[in-house]
Amino acid sequence: MGTAPDRAEVDPAELAARELAEETGLVAGHMEFLGDLDLAPGTSSQREHVFLATDLREGPVSREHTEQDMRARWFSVTEVEDMIRRSELVDAQSLAAYLLMLLREHQEGHPKP
Repeated sequence: MGTAPDRAEVDPAELAARELAEETGLVAGHMEFLGDLDLAPGTSSQREHVFLATDLREGPVSREHTEQDMRARWFSVTEVEDMIRRSELVDAQSLAAYLLMLLREHQEGHPKP
């Protein structure tokens, strides 16, 4: 997740790919748009665009100063779903983005990544 108020005219897929690379070092070969999320309807007009990054390869991490303590690691689908069930993963945007991915898989018959 990231914000780019000074880059509103930039393509959201490009911004998502840039954020992914900055925070994780992962470079996506393909960014697929999954849907939009409103952060706080009635309170804010902020909208988030959700993308599924695939064909990943490792690159350099270049986190902002305030993100230096950020950690990244891989989780299996089972681990993610178990964390949701145990209320360990409760971030509303992440849960909504996960739902968009599941809907994509259900509609198109894609296996879980």
